[in-house]
Amino acid sequence: MKTELAVKVIVVLASIAYPAWAQEDCSLSTLSGDYLMTGRAIGFEGYDARVIVGVLMADGKGGLSTRETQSRNGEITRSVFNGTYTLEADCTGIMTSGDSHWDFVLTKDGAEGVFIRTNDGTQVTRTIKKR
Repeated sequence: MKTELAVKVIVVLASIAYPAWAQEDCSLSTLSGDYLMTGRAIGFEGYDARVIVGVLMADGKGGLSTRETQSRNGEITRSVFNGTYTLEADCTGIMTSGDSHWDFVLTKDGAEGVFIRTNDGTQVTRTIKKR
């Protein structure tokens, strides 16, 4: 009798808790809205150091765009990029923008993330924080 009651209690608690656990999984919609973005590229032979600031705008459906300003050895450039992203349930993803490829990780609420460029011969990172 006690065992049956314990099993029923566990089943009820699990059914209540499951929706909360499910909400913690990431999906495309976790990355949605406007984010402040900062970045840094480490310079080495053939690749200039730079700092980057901008805005990343994600549509929550796998599409994004960025507006950014870079300072490369004191030379200022402004750019706009469009791209796509995937996002796994564990909040890791891949972003592609032109010929740039990035791996990234988001917080489960989608409020912050960190990116690393995965193209050979680059050492670039970016962080984002929801506005």
